[in-house]
This record gives sequence, structure tokens and C-alpha cells, in this order.
Amino acid sequence: MLLAFSACDKPSSYNFEVRCDVDPSFSRDKAALWIVDNDYGKRIMLASQENPNGHFALKGQIDRPTLAFLKFNNDTTPFFFVLEPTLISITINPENVIISGGDANSEYAQFIRQYKDISNKITSNNRRYVRLVCDSTLTREQERALAFRDSTLSDSLQMLVINGIHREGPLSAIITQRYLHILDSTHISLLHP
Repeated sequence: MLLAFSACDKPSSYNFEVRCDVDPSFSRDKAALWIVDNDYGKRIMLASQENPNGHFALKGQIDRPTLAFLKFNNDTTPFFFVLEPTLISITINPENVIISGGDANSEYAQFIRQYKDISNKITSNNRRYVRLVCDSTLTREQERALAFRDSTLSDSLQMLVINGIHREGPLSAIITQRYLHILDSTHISLLHP
């Protein structure tokens, strides 16, 4: 009987606030904060702001940390983050998006840094290969070494994504949503052992 009462209790609600600083180039008529309800597979708008001029705040309540995104008008590019019961600060400018506040967003920022670091190494490796080919100085040994490095870095990048997807909670959903497409068939098979 006690279990039945526990199961029927309404979940606690927690306040959140999302403060945004947005570059004028992203100026739109409306900003909306959405969550992805995994239980029902639908998107729910939690808050919106008409005429968000550079600085605005969206407030509300959630019952648990969840995958969320900020969207301007009907633009196709949403800005994903983990909505947690805390103050979340988002800065959007042409160079990058900075999200701070909450443990899951810190983990996501760390994931992004690792992802960019490996991606930059892959790009550097590929540029070196192209430069050697264009200069006609590429040796068979260099080609093997560069191909091995490319393979190792690509595997590292894909394993970073796999490990992120295997996490519990909304961070896994963000990584799945944004990075699943980079996986090759060998790595996709690791998602479902």
C-alpha cells in the first residue's frame, strides 16, 4: 500500500532560469525554449519571449534535468543544452555558443572540447597529407604513418561519441541528436551489443 502512494505522488518541481545574451545578427521576433519529452516522444514549449533584443531570460519549472533547445522564430538551427534546475547562461555569437550552468552542461562542454581537439588533429593530419602530395614529396612510409594516424584519430572520435551516447540522461540524447551521423557501420554496431 505504501508503494502505491509513493508511485502516485506528484514529482517535485524545480525552478530554472535561462539567461541569454544573443548577438544582434541572431535577432528575431521570438525566442522559444523547448524540451524533448522522451516519455511521449514530443516537443513541448516551456517558455517564450517576444522581441528578444540581445538580452532576455526565460523562467519556469521542471521535474528533472532534460534535453532542451532554444530556437528563434522557425529557424532550422536549434541550440541544444541540458535544462537543469539552476541558472543556465547562454551566449550566442557568430563564432560560437557558450552554455554554462549545471553539471550536465559542464560535461557537455568537456565533450565538445574533446571532440574539437580530435577533429582539429584529423584536419591537420589531412592537410599534411595533401601538402606532401602536392609537393610530390610523399613517401610510402609517410603515407602509411599518416593513414594509420587518420584511422586512429577517426576511431578515437567515434569512440568518444559512442561513450557519450552510452551515458545516462539528457546528455546522451544531445550527443545522439547531434553526433550519431558521424558513426560508421562498425561503430554503430557497438551501440547495441
